[in-house]
This record gives sequence, structure tokens and C-alpha cells, in this order.
Amino acid sequence: MARANRHYIPNYVWHITHRCHKKEFLLKFLKDRKRWMYWLFEAKKRFGLRILNYTVTSNHIHLLVIDNGREVIPKSIQLVAGRTAQEYNQRKKRKGAFWEDRYHATAIETDIYLIRCMMYIDLNMVRAGVVKHPCEWAMSGYNEIQNPPDRYALIDIKGLIELCGLSNKEQLRHEYKQWVEAAINDNGLRREFCWTASIAVGSRRFVEDTKVKLGLKAHGRKVEEGNDKFVLKEPIVPYNAHLSAKKDLLRHENMYCWGGKHSQRNRLAWSDPIYQPSLMYGAGLRLMECLRLRVQDIDFSRNEILVRDGKGAKDRITMLPELLKKPLQDHLRKVKAIHEKDLAEGWGRVQMPDALDRKYPNAPADWRWQWVFPQENRWKNTKTTEEGRHHMDESIMQRTVKEAVTSSGITKRASCHTFRHSFATHLLESGYDISTIQELLGHKDVKTTMIYTHVLNYGPKGVRSPIDEPKAGSYTDQSKTPAFHNNSAQHKGGK
Repeated sequence: MARANRHYIPNYVWHITHRCHKKEFLLKFLKDRKRWMYWLFEAKKRFGLRILNYTVTSNHIHLLVIDNGREVIPKSIQLVAGRTAQEYNQRKKRKGAFWEDRYHATAIETDIYLIRCMMYIDLNMVRAGVVKHPCEWAMSGYNEIQNPPDRYALIDIKGLIELCGLSNKEQLRHEYKQWVEAAINDNGLRREFCWTASIAVGSRRFVEDTKVKLGLKAHGRKVEEGNDKFVLKEPIVPYNAHLSAKKDLLRHENMYCWGGKHSQRNRLAWSDPIYQPSLMYGAGLRLMECLRLRVQDIDFSRNEILVRDGKGAKDRITMLPELLKKPLQDHLRKVKAIHEKDLAEGWGRVQMPDALDRKYPNAPADWRWQWVFPQENRWKNTKTTEEGRHHMDESIMQRTVKEAVTSSGITKRASCHTFRHSFATHLLESGYDISTIQELLGHKDVKTTMIYTHVLNYGPKGVRSPIDEPKAGSYTDQSKTPAFHNNSAQHKGGK
């Protein structure tokens, strides 16, 4: 799964957000929120994590920290998130993911931008309508700023005073309380996605300096201005943080439809680069057949896709939709740039089928053998200790499609395989012969393909109910009342 980005720049302030799996309310119990705070304190003791603010809600957390070491933040989050999830699953006798995925980190400039981010964090539960003032929510840093404890403090008050440009604890307490109350009274509670979905927030100089320090990692990022601040935004890529908290990889304008081929073609518009669902529908691919495509498997000149080692260990050739050629070529140019960067860093090798890497030692680094849909993070081969990129994990698309189906209000059961069913159904409706569809789908027996002939019972050429015939007329027009109504009248009158 493509994950939320996290970057390392020494001594930067980072706003970290980490959401529960599928936005479920896994932190709804007070004991679980307390355990999260306990492990946060352990991370502070073990790794020297410098905490500036925090809030624990029912389904996600906010954390404001200073990056004072390359591994401090990752190890701290690993400890806090891992132990919290482990304890919860053990207590509930539950299995499965607790957190959505990797946390997201946004760089925040100090002074006024830091203060605004702190208020955004503390006002979270006020925006949600749970409380009217942050002092009413115990699991936030607001109360600790107002009344710093003598022992077991989480927040680095001295560091916070320095970064906010204030002089002492009393000034911090007084000024911050006024700022929070002013935000509540002035209706400043709207959600601003820049604090949670960007790479950096601050002045133009700060944001541009951050982009320079990130180097190649900031390639394609845009600096935008809005609401008295500048934002370094994430680009839209096929495997973007794949998934943001809302998992909005499939947007409404790209939503697939099982009602008809024309509506489905229109909804698979390429306003966003949604390659995998469109390939599954446009070429009749199974999910794993799509994700396991390698660069050399796509022949743009012949409009063909070679599916290797499909179901039943068979190869087959299917079509490459004309609509997808240019977007896929643009996508592969981006993937190639990533591959070349990996090669420059000494990596860039993929796993080969059937031990071909022993016969052709240089093939794993060859561009032709690279995955069309690689994962964002490098994968380590435990046998050779080499790092490369595996193909994207299938659970990403499964969860994304499930979320898209739920949000679109579709009541039928649907999954990634529904795209393949739609492919066969719509080809049959268009009049293509069953043997051609059998070959494209890779079915061994035509009886398997014959399942899709059920669609012949529907549509303008199928069997129609007599009540749907035009001659039936309207029940509201007494002169055109159907025959069975007249028969009923005759029975009542004795005629």
C-alpha cells in the first residue's frame, strides 16, 4: 500500500496525524486513550522525544513534536502505536489492523504558525461537537499547558516557550488561553486540511527552504498560498498516500457503475490517475493479474497486454484500451524516474519469476522487468539482503473499492472482481461472440463464460413483462384500463 509520507529534517517541528483503521472508533474507551498517553510518555523517556502538543480522539491522534534525531520519531510512533494496538487486540480478542497505516507528518514553521497549529490540534474535539471548550477534553495538551504538572509531564514547556517567541510559562498560559477562546468566539473552527495533508506549512521562505532541503523527495510538489500562509502540497500520484485517511483514491467522478457500459465508461474519466480499476474493467484483468504486470507486458504499438501466469498457470493476451494508452505512458515515465533514482542509490532490483535472476544476473535491474505498479517503499529480499520494490499490495485496492462502494450508496455486493464481470457482461451485450470473450477472459471451458449469458434476459432485446408493453397504457386513464380490470367489474355486476 502506498503510504503517508514522512520526511526527516533535523530540528524541524512536525505535526503528526495517525488514524485508526478504516476510521473506526477504536480509541473510544478512556482506558485505551490513557494507554496511548502512557506509551507516549515511555517514548519520551526511552528515545528523548520532544513533545509540544497532542490530542487523542476516538479514532485518530494528533501529535506535535520536534525532530531531534533521525530515528527518534519513527521509533517513538512504532512503540506507541504498536503497544496500544497490541493491548487493545489482546483485551478484545481481536485480530487485524488497528491503525490505518503509516502516520502522516507535516512540517510546521515556528512562531505564529506553530501557535495556529497548536490551536488546530486542541480545537479538534470542539470542531467535532463533542465538547464546547478544549479544557473539557482531558486527553489534550491544552490542560497541560494551562496547568503544567510537576511530574510526568509530556509537553516540553521550555522548548514550546522558546519556539513560540514568548518569555515564560505564565505568558504562554495566558496568551494561549486568549488565542483559543478568540478562535472559538470568532467561529474559527473550520477544518483546514493543510495542517494534516501537506508537507510543510508556514511563510513562503520556510516552505521553499523545506522544498530545497527535501531535494528529490519534493519533486512535483507545488507551493500554494492561502489564508495568510504558504503550503507545500502533496502531488496526486497513482499510489499516493494511497491512502489518505478518507481513502479517496476513487472519487465520485471516477466511480465505477454496474448499471450499464456507457455510464461506466463515463465514470472512469481520467481526471485523476486511477489506473488499476480502469485496467481491470477495460481489459478484463483479475486483481493480481493487474498488479503483477511488468513494463514489458504492455505493448502500446499493438494495443495488447500479456497476462503471465494467470489462473491455472496460463498466459493469455488481452486488449489494451485506447483510452488508457496515454495515461499509462505518462504513469510509466514517473515509475521509470523512480527506478532510475533507485539504481543511482544502489538498489532498483525486483524479484524475478522462476529463478531467472540466476540465469540472467542483470535482469532484476532491467527496466523491462520492473513492476507497472510498484510499492512506494523499498522491499528487502531476505535471501540476498538487497532492496528493491515489490508490486503494490492487493489489500490497497480491495479496501479502496470497498470504501468507494460504501460511500457511493451501491447496495449490491461489489469487489475488485466486479470490474472483470462487468467487462464480460458489457462485451456480451455489445454482441461479441462467446468464444472471443472466453479467450479474452482466459477461461478453459466455454461453460464458465456462458454464465454471463444471463444478461440476455434483460435490456431492449430481452423478454419484457406484458405490463411493461406500451399498449398497457396508464391506469389513470379509465378509457385505457387493462382487461383484467374490466373482468373484475363484470364479475361484480354479474354480467
